[in-house]
Amino acid sequence: MQLISKIVKWAVASFCVVLIGVCAYVWGNHSLIENTASLPTKLSDFRLYEGRPADLRPGKDYTEYELATTLFTDHAHKQRLIKLPARTKLFPSGDGLPDFPDSTILVKTFYYYVDNRDTAKGRHLLETRILVKDKSKWNVGTYVWNEAQTEAVLQTRGTDEKVT
Repeated sequence: MQLISKIVKWAVASFCVVLIGVCAYVWGNHSLIENTASLPTKLSDFRLYEGRPADLRPGKDYTEYELATTLFTDHAHKQRLIKLPARTKLFPSGDGLPDFPDSTILVKTFYYYVDNRDTAKGRHLLETRILVKDKSKWNVGTYVWNEAQTEAVLQTRGTDEKVT
């Protein structure tokens, strides 16, 4: 349990670092840094889930984790996953932040329940954000789920979706 707690803290720190970079770009303080690796067009290529994606059953080698304190995101629910490369471990770097090995994958999927009063009615997946570490750099991708909830596709531009 203590290892999972450390992984969660380190995952949060990594998401924050990426978020700061994106905000800096949006505010015009820095130029956009391109990904060092190409990401697949289809989310299914990551093999995140076993069975039907909307069931959110983590695939082989992915571990689900939860944060002790979460951010509010318009009532959306989130599932977080991490995949470390085989036979690797996380260690703190000199500044106490995690030193994720290359090929680490961090995942966050946003969804709403079809009916919050009866969660057995299923989920409506909105998007999945992926961070993949390659050559000591984090590569970022946002995948938007199709209406059938069977596949998500890499987005390179912003999109709006009305949620009811």
